[in-house]
Amino acid sequence: MLMKRKKYLILLMFLFLSCQEGLAPTEKAIIKGKISFVENLPPDSLIKDLRVVAFNDYPPKDIVSEVLTGNAIFTESLLPIRNNQCDYLIEIDKLPATISYLVVARQYGTLFEWDVVGIYSNDTINYTPEKIFFSKPTTINIDFIVDFSKKLPQPF
Repeated sequence: MLMKRKKYLILLMFLFLSCQEGLAPTEKAIIKGKISFVENLPPDSLIKDLRVVAFNDYPPKDIVSEVLTGNAIFTESLLPIRNNQCDYLIEIDKLPATISYLVVARQYGTLFEWDVVGIYSNDTINYTPEKIFFSKPTTINIDFIVDFSKKLPQPF
C-alpha cells in the first residue's frame, strides 16, 4: 500500500513539474478586423487566394524569404468572400514586435502572382504604411476597405 502511494506521489510530482509552463496562457499580440470590398468583386478567376500579411520590414526585401524566415505573418485564406466582406485575425507570438507593413494581398494567378490590394495607412495619396508596435500582449482592431479599381503601390 505504501509503495502504491509513493508511485502515485511520484506520478503527481512528475505531472506537476512537466505542466509548469504548459498550462500558462500564451502571451500573444493580435491584429484583427474586417475587410470590406467596394464595387463589384473581380471574377473568381482573378481572386485565387486572399490573405492579410504583416511584415516586420518595409519594404520587404524578398517576400518569399520574409515568409519562410518568419519575418512575415499571414492569415489563412480568407476565401470565399461573402456579402462583400470578410474577417481576419493575425497572432504575433514574438514580443516585442514591430509591424512595418500590414497589407491585404491577393493571388490573381500562379503561386508567385500576388498583388497588394489594401494597405494599413493614413496616407490616401502615397499610401505610406503605418507602423504598429507591440510591447506586450494586446489586441488591436484594424479594418480595411479594398477597392480593386485602385492601383496601390506594390512592394516589389
